[in-house]
Amino acid sequence: MVFDNWRIEQYDVKELGNLPLWIGLDFGWQDPTAIAIMRVDEENKKLYFCDEFYKSQQTLEDVAAWIKYRGYQKCLIYADSAEPRSIAELGKLEIMRVKPAKKGKGSIM
Repeated sequence: MVFDNWRIEQYDVKELGNLPLWIGLDFGWQDPTAIAIMRVDEENKKLYFCDEFYKSQQTLEDVAAWIKYRGYQKCLIYADSAEPRSIAELGKLEIMRVKPAKKGKGSIM
């Protein structure tokens, strides 16, 4: 488990507009490709998950189509740094702001 100190709360998406948007992408095939879209309130140490994509056996074309459909194609997306080819291919599919995530020591844990 990544987080063990969380709880679910209701919130109004309209109230989060000033909080920074963060998007994370983990490529998969047998394991699902996962995209998490969240607003981050660093001051109060809260994450607000606003949208998600979680599907197995999705091509990069499928992933790019979902990103465009949801309107995230101009947003900065941090993706799995172990997949530089996939990041480059997304650029060819007009998802231009995908950057490799920096993984620090112990990041898998």
